[in-house]
Amino acid sequence: MGVKAPNAPNHRSPRETPAQTGRAAPRTLVVDGVRQVYRVTGAGPVCLVHSGGPGVHPEYLRMPDLESRMTMVHIDPVGSGDSDLLPDGDYSMSRYAGFAAAVLDDLGAPTAYFLGHSHGGFVGLQFALDHPERLDGLVLYDTAPLNGRELRETATREMAAFARRRADRPEAVEARRVWDEVNVTRTRKVTDHDSYAAYLRAIQPAYFADHRETAGRTGGSPRLRGTHDPNRLPADWDVRDRLGAIGTPALVIVGAHDFICPPKWARQMYDALPDARLCELSGSGHFGHIEEPALFATAVLDFVHGQEAVRGRAARDAAPVDAHHPGTRPATSPDLPTHPRREGHAMTSEISPEILEKTEAEEMYEYEAGVAEPARSTWGLAATRLGGGVVLAMRDDPSNYWNKALGFGFDEPVTLDLMEQVIAFYRERDVPRATIQLAPSVIPEDWPFICEKLGIEGSHSIRKLAVDVESALVAAARAELDEGLTVGPVDRSEAAEWAAVLPPAMGMPAQGTQEMAAASVGRPGWHTFAVREAGTVVAMATLRVAGEVGSLFAGCTMPAARGRGAQSALIAARVRAAKDAGCRTLVVETFDEPPGTHNSSYQNLLRAGFTLQYSRRNWDWTNRS
Repeated sequence: MGVKAPNAPNHRSPRETPAQTGRAAPRTLVVDGVRQVYRVTGAGPVCLVHSGGPGVHPEYLRMPDLESRMTMVHIDPVGSGDSDLLPDGDYSMSRYAGFAAAVLDDLGAPTAYFLGHSHGGFVGLQFALDHPERLDGLVLYDTAPLNGRELRETATREMAAFARRRADRPEAVEARRVWDEVNVTRTRKVTDHDSYAAYLRAIQPAYFADHRETAGRTGGSPRLRGTHDPNRLPADWDVRDRLGAIGTPALVIVGAHDFICPPKWARQMYDALPDARLCELSGSGHFGHIEEPALFATAVLDFVHGQEAVRGRAARDAAPVDAHHPGTRPATSPDLPTHPRREGHAMTSEISPEILEKTEAEEMYEYEAGVAEPARSTWGLAATRLGGGVVLAMRDDPSNYWNKALGFGFDEPVTLDLMEQVIAFYRERDVPRATIQLAPSVIPEDWPFICEKLGIEGSHSIRKLAVDVESALVAAARAELDEGLTVGPVDRSEAAEWAAVLPPAMGMPAQGTQEMAAASVGRPGWHTFAVREAGTVVAMATLRVAGEVGSLFAGCTMPAARGRGAQSALIAARVRAAKDAGCRTLVVETFDEPPGTHNSSYQNLLRAGFTLQYSRRNWDWTNRS
């Protein structure tokens, strides 16, 4: 594919932000006589953005949260937007991938990330097969590893299920009718731009988990525009048997309610790609960047940050990214710290969700079940095992933290019957509210139905992280503690004083919480640490060891001692203890950090070498009886 000189000389710098440019000015190049248009916004690592369709114009895919930290290169795919149609009608995935590579050449970037949505994800997979040396990472967003009859048949079944769920909404019934007329009975023809736009408008409600809620919250649905090319040839395509050859690190994002590219395809890609992680957005359909923008942006930015840290991008970023602006390089965001590659140590790329979730489940079970009488009865502590998971309760827990059910979906599937048993446990103990924790990979297809039937609602999100111990030791050597503070282990004689730090530091009630913490001191497999000032405990943390896995738990600092290195020192102390105990892997969780917010615990963990494995949305059940 030959690249000719661009015919739009006044190109803007990638450093310009959406706030400066609005919809960025188009840049144009000519490839084999065909005009290819793209636009550049934002600053940071370079990312090619390929929209869905085919033929859908790309403006719906603007993502301000990503543009604030990345250089987003929005392609008008040939046959859509301001780019030309292909005279021969050959819109194969390899053809699209070739045009994307030409954009990268025109920009002057040797490599980039590739974010492909829907049909754009097909192109992303093909790009990874045809141009693997040009990729830093691949974001496969609501897409599939195939195109053609099988994909349409699955989407038709999902459309019917959507119409049944929303049978009380006329727009849902209409969406199914129009879909079937175009794709099943073929009684309705899409013949030009206007009829294509009308088709997109009619089926658009099916693309959302709740179209009305999203439209009300955002001020209206995105206005999808499309280009219809009557000469477009069929483009059946299937790379399921080639996914194992794609070595590029990949993030697979899917909305749990996506009808056109449902989660079954995301899970196939996640299972087959050698280096992949999965993020399932439980409150989204096909447009997660609109329906759950903070969670979507968090998943992408954490993935990119992890890849940048491994590659040591800041140290090696010597080549200009824009041939039209030789002095411009992608800026490294101060909010996404980078770390040099740790030579000689294998970086943790992924720990299975089963290990992460079951480690937490057993940790919490031991923590709550380990309290002796009479405190156990006084605070109404109860714990049981159900369906491969654990269910934990504390009567009158004002923090809404200790009533939780977790570890499900690995030994037995998550079903309505199992969740009814969980809720019955809480009803029997007159618990007003409980949290259900499910890894994205174990959420069943009928989860929306289960939630609706049992009164379960989506809640806050948690980040699950991991690191190999050898890598963590390197970071531990850099931990610094302010003068006057010391770090060391805790023995049973100090248990009460040490445990008394947890409730005020974590903003939890002392009742029950302090007893649980104190009971963990000296327990086999549990290692407790404190930071002291003038002999007084001002920060605390715990390590639980189970075989080769160590879990960091209950790290907190009193307000007056924060910002003095206490938590970094406690992480380092637990890393060394884990090494001595024979651990190979460390796992931890912390609260989410949506764009524009700051979670100091998360940043401390990143500095300690931990990498995000996935974000997990929690679910709340409220006793309304």
